[in-house]
Amino acid sequence: MALFRDIVTNEPCGIHRTFLDSAGRKLGRKMLGRAGGAAIKLDADEDVTLGLHIGEGIETGIAAQLAGFRPVWALGSANAIEETAAIRWPSGSVTVYRKSNKPVLGLLGDSLDGLI
Repeated sequence: MALFRDIVTNEPCGIHRTFLDSAGRKLGRKMLGRAGGAAIKLDADEDVTLGLHIGEGIETGIAAQLAGFRPVWALGSANAIEETAAIRWPSGSVTVYRKSNKPVLGLLGDSLDGLI
């Protein structure tokens, strides 16, 4: 379970739930509340000073952290990245990590396929 926070106000606005079986395999995901315009902030707002790394999901965000990238936020899905591309981010430099090589509305996109 993870908390979604509004990107601008930092107010809690939703939760992301990943369901696992007894062996730890992913069964599915569900979101409750608002996910649009929100992020699972794996690093705090005050850590966003010179740049920000954005991942589609929690797993991608954690992979970026383990590879040494910080600060990292997860937006919950590839669609959420596209929907929030127009937001004025807290810093001038945003790097987006996703599983495909599809451009993300002008944002710089890198793949973490080799790291996950």
